[in-house]
Amino acid sequence: CNVRPHHTFYNNTSYTVQQNHQNIVADAKLRSILFWRQRTEGMGLPFFRSQLSLSLNDHDSSKIHSPSRTIIMGKLRRILFILIIPIGLLLWKFQEAAFKHKDASSSSSSHNMNNKKNLTVVVPGFGDMSRMSVLKESLAAIKGSLQARQYGFECIVYVYKDEILAETVSELSFCSVQSNQGLWTHHMKKVPPLVLLDDHDSSSSVASQYVAVMMDDIDVFSHQLDTAYMLDRMEMMGYNMVSSSFPRGSVHREGLHKRNECQSHETAYVDILYTIYDSKTWKCWQDNIDLEINPYGWGYDVLVGDLCQARIGVIDDRGTAVHVTHPCEENKQGGCRKSSYDTGTARKQMEAWIAHVADATSDVPGGYNKAGGESEVYEYRSRVLARWKQYPHCDEISSPITRFFRRMFGE
Repeated sequence: CNVRPHHTFYNNTSYTVQQNHQNIVADAKLRSILFWRQRTEGMGLPFFRSQLSLSLNDHDSSKIHSPSRTIIMGKLRRILFILIIPIGLLLWKFQEAAFKHKDASSSSSSHNMNNKKNLTVVVPGFGDMSRMSVLKESLAAIKGSLQARQYGFECIVYVYKDEILAETVSELSFCSVQSNQGLWTHHMKKVPPLVLLDDHDSSSSVASQYVAVMMDDIDVFSHQLDTAYMLDRMEMMGYNMVSSSFPRGSVHREGLHKRNECQSHETAYVDILYTIYDSKTWKCWQDNIDLEINPYGWGYDVLVGDLCQARIGVIDDRGTAVHVTHPCEENKQGGCRKSSYDTGTARKQMEAWIAHVADATSDVPGGYNKAGGESEVYEYRSRVLARWKQYPHCDEISSPITRFFRRMFGE
């Protein structure tokens, strides 16, 4: 039989299929939006609403995106969220490399202008062979850092126990090892005067522009402290005296703690643990050591900035130093181990010396009140030690990106 199709039936069917297809598309769009809304809100991220009005009764297909496009856009957003941190880290490393190249270029130019830059490291007292390994490795690390930049290196180690002198000379063959009795101040006072390298023709002088004082229990190799960079940074920022930074959480003064977001920061005071002086500040430091009034040496580090008009900095970049046998780290039973000297006597000597300096100085440094009596001495010292709070910022920050990622992830 010939069966002819009913055209009205086909037309109605076609319209019904088209309407159902639009409803399916709209329903898929709604499900996709709800799915991504749940995912993004669960991740704590903002949900980007579509600017298109969506209704199951809206059959205008020109206003409805296909499900495949919705899925693709969702995947792109997810990939973007995942890539934010790696892209940020790459930008950070790129900027760090650029700034380090800038530092190297500036230090190279300064090296070309003055290729006789030299550092003399002074160890003001050694008498315990158990510290030899740390001392030897630290001095070798300093020497390697300087020679890699073609800077000069000398070291003087003062030994106060004659029974270990020969062994120390054998272990530290690359240094001048000398026997000298007394405290750390006696050893620093014994360092020969500095002269220019061109005038160095006698053993009675030290050919150097910089002097570093390092205690025998300071570790500068474990955390890869770069001494050559300290000298370059010192020159670049106009510091007269710099100290290495120390890890946070240590018992040292807050001003010495490493600031991850900084390359260096200024401070009013540093402990003399590993400290570098320029020639002028070193001479002032050495001249102010009074072996009659204050041989224990408390207070010299407090007044050096004011007496010598020195700008003091802490180098935060390129490694840290570690105080290996700090008194409060060595005693595991609680409290600090007993000091090797009388701290009460050291405090009285400091008070007498500060009062003496104040009487001998017309322009009293640091706001010292002569009429304050003995109590003013200790209060004055406390005020100076607290002055690090006046320098909360870095001297130079590479970039905001560097600051953010250094705070988050450290060096």
